[in-house]
Amino acid sequence: MTKHPPIKDQFYYLFSSSELIISYLLLLYTLFTFNIYTGLIVVILFFKIIFLNLMKNLMKGTRYSLRPKDAFNCSMFNNGGKSITSGLPSGHMFFIGMLIFIVFNVYQKHKNMNIFILYFILIITTMIGRIYTNCHTLIQCIAGLILGLIFGMIIYHIDLSIEGRYKLYQKHRNVFYNIFKCLSDK
Repeated sequence: MTKHPPIKDQFYYLFSSSELIISYLLLLYTLFTFNIYTGLIVVILFFKIIFLNLMKNLMKGTRYSLRPKDAFNCSMFNNGGKSITSGLPSGHMFFIGMLIFIVFNVYQKHKNMNIFILYFILIITTMIGRIYTNCHTLIQCIAGLILGLIFGMIIYHIDLSIEGRYKLYQKHRNVFYNIFKCLSDK
C-alpha cells in the first residue's frame, strides 16, 4: 500500500499544477463549444511548449538552469519522475505570465479590477507551489513569469489588431470573454 504525501504537500502540488488545470479547461471548452478563439489559445499553448523546449535546451548547463537538488515530479503535467529538462525558465510561470492577454481583455470588456486580484493570486500561489515542491528556484520562476508576460503582451497586441478584421473571430472572442461576466459590477 502506497503512502500518500501529507495534505499540505498535496495542496502545494495542486497550486503548482494550475497550468494543467487551465489547459484542460480551455481544451474542454473548445471541444464542447467549437469556439475558434479558444481553439487559437490551445494552438498558442502548443507553440508555447515547443518554444519552451527550445529555450530550455539553450539554457541547459548555464548557472541558473539547474533544478533544485530534490526536484521530482516537475514536468509540465506533473506526471512523476526525475526531470531531465532545464529548470530555466519555469514553464508553469511562463504560462501564467502569458495569461496576461486574457486578463487585459477581460478588464477591457468588463472594467473590473477583480481580474487583476485573481491573476495576482494565481501568480503567487503557482510560484509558491513550484518553489515549495522543489521544481524551481525563485530566479527560474521570475524568469518564466517575465518571459510569459512579454509573450502575453505580444499576443494581446496581435489579438487587438485581428479583432476588428474578422467578424467570426470577433463573435467567438466575445463569447469567450462573456464567460467572465461574473467579474462585472453591472
